Amino acid sequence: MIVNELDLQVDQTFFWSDSMTSLQYIKNETKRFQTFVTNRVAEIHETSSPEQWHHIPGIMNPANDGSRGVGAQYFHAECRWWSGPKFLWEPEHMWPNAPVEDLEEDDNEIRKLPTVMFVSSASQIDVLLQRYSSWSCLIKVMSWVLHFVQRSRKKVPAYLKASTLQLVEIQQTSQEIVPLVQSQHFHKEYLCLKEGKQVKCNSKLANLSTILIDGVTRVGGRIHRAPIAFKAAHPMVLPKSHHVSILIVRYYHYVLGHAGREHVLSVIRQSFWILRGRSLVRQILSKCVSCLRRNAPTLQQVMADLPKERLVPYQPPFTYTGLDFFGPFYVKRSRSTVKVYGCIFVCFNSRAIHIEDVSSLETDTFIQALLRFISVRSCPNGQITERILPVLRRSFACWFRI
Repeated sequence: MIVNELDLQVDQTFFWSDSMTSLQYIKNETKRFQTFVTNRVAEIHETSSPEQWHHIPGIMNPANDGSRGVGAQYFHAECRWWSGPKFLWEPEHMWPNAPVEDLEEDDNEIRKLPTVMFVSSASQIDVLLQRYSSWSCLIKVMSWVLHFVQRSRKKVPAYLKASTLQLVEIQQTSQEIVPLVQSQHFHKEYLCLKEGKQVKCNSKLANLSTILIDGVTRVGGRIHRAPIAFKAAHPMVLPKSHHVSILIVRYYHYVLGHAGREHVLSVIRQSFWILRGRSLVRQILSKCVSCLRRNAPTLQQVMADLPKERLVPYQPPFTYTGLDFFGPFYVKRSRSTVKVYGCIFVCFNSRAIHIEDVSSLETDTFIQALLRFISVRSCPNGQITERILPVLRRSFACWFRI
């Protein structure tokens, strides 16, 4: 403000302060402060640079004279209150040049960064389950892992001695993956079922009458005597939010040819019971790119502007008329069957319809139908009809004489 009000040209500007702490705040470039100090330092940086600020000892600071109480006789014509500190009248290399040190780490105005400690309890198996984006690929990898584990033991089944995966191994792999997922989400329920107790009433599995079979939590119920497969009567329980559940829904949706929600859900429940599965299937299907392209709405063509004849108000019906033929219709006449057609006249304004039957598509039959229409509905669009009607009458007269 002072520079703008002065008529002199100012080449350089210097700021002096006897507060070393304030200078440390102004010259700081690495630490962050509390809100009060941050706002004031930002305001200082908007109109000045840290290099313009220097330290002046408190004894040499004339600003202290007005705040520390001095007598009236002190303010004489030659005092520093009017002329400023004496060192400003000397060369710049003789000015006070006290270095500004860095802030201490325990300063109260420095914002303390929160210290966060994260302890990951995820096992390597869980990392492996989260790594793959395809259920079939995950099944193959886990099958090879289990294949290696089984062959490392002393007693190896005959089908494990082959160098390739067998169908039995792939089918058993899903029964090994599900317990790993259940141990993370349904650990309390697993302990209750292992002790022969029912799960608690506030559990997510309370309504499923779950049972524990070979370490796998399955849906219970009263249909175990039904003539269906065991895994369909007692599907394995999976949570909705786990990555494995998402891979299973994607896999069956792709295998079934991008089928609908209910079909995909019914096939999945032949082996797995996903909690809130219908909601998960709907989410997966809504993000399927192939389904979005296939079910996208067709483009709607924008129709052209209506002609002037369709927009003329307060006109009697059939003032502006369009016509067309439709058919043929087969009519029995005597012992033979002949073709007949219909000539439809449509009013442009009221959309009224007048139909005349014609025996053929010849010009003479059309002229007769047109004359019958005019005799009943009056002449459409007077100026045009006055020119055409005499021609039609002459044509009709010639035809009648012949």
